Amino acid sequence: MADLRAVQYIRNGSFKEALRFIPEHQEQVNYILQFWQLRSRAFEKQLDELKRAAMIVHEWKVFYRLYLQVGLDIEYYRSLREWVFTLLRGTCRKVLEGTQVASELTYYLGVSHLMLREYQDAVNWANHAVQKEQQNMRYLALLACCWERLGHDYQARLLYREAYYQDPDAVETACLSSQIIDTVIERILHFRYPVESIQYWIPVFGRIFSLFNVKRALTTLEYSSLVKRVRQLESSLEGAQTQGDLSVLPKLLNGYLWMIDYHTALRKNQDRIQELESQLQDTDERVYQLYIEHAQGSNEFA
Repeated sequence: MADLRAVQYIRNGSFKEALRFIPEHQEQVNYILQFWQLRSRAFEKQLDELKRAAMIVHEWKVFYRLYLQVGLDIEYYRSLREWVFTLLRGTCRKVLEGTQVASELTYYLGVSHLMLREYQDAVNWANHAVQKEQQNMRYLALLACCWERLGHDYQARLLYREAYYQDPDAVETACLSSQIIDTVIERILHFRYPVESIQYWIPVFGRIFSLFNVKRALTTLEYSSLVKRVRQLESSLEGAQTQGDLSVLPKLLNGYLWMIDYHTALRKNQDRIQELESQLQDTDERVYQLYIEHAQGSNEFA
């Protein structure tokens, strides 16, 4: 159980004082608070506010991966989140005073408001970012999360699936306060996939467990591009596994699932669907079995 005195100090960024209330045997909590104590000093030394904002987001992503690996009492996690994103919001507001609003700044503002549960402000900034760069999947995922938090699940699920399909490397999952994504991550961790690979498994498990159950039908041109991408992934799979590349397998499986959905939306060519399902099975038996158990009836197209 979290010490509420420490929680209050953490909210204020007073890590030295917070550490006085953490017993020595709680090594994990001590380590994490010391982590943020050092980062706090580094933030103070960075006088360029935009660079400081980027630093804050980067260090939160580092912490988030650690959090998924070792866990942390939810009260400590929430108090850290409040301090980090209050700091980010304040930093971004200082930048606003002296410059034109760049897409990167609108994204940081959207993230800070989202994580502080100021959802209307968050969606306004996220919309602004997406309007400036419509093909930026980091911005699209942020907008999806804002829609989710405002109760628009249909739009959120559609945009999540699109963002993680188009460019999973771009999406900053650590900066999403999403019940949908958290549920997907719980499923992934249940099957003991490495934390480093979660980003790439999110669209696979989101599709299989009907959490990304609103789908967009691909155009013929998009499908042709997808087929080329899948063939490239197939040819690089063996080498990627040897080299320890954790992204190729889930990207390939996600490609198969999108191809299956393409043919399902057309309501024809059942033979091709069965062929793709066989490829799914040959590539990863466990994912195939989960697909058979959970995913086949989840077809809602936008």
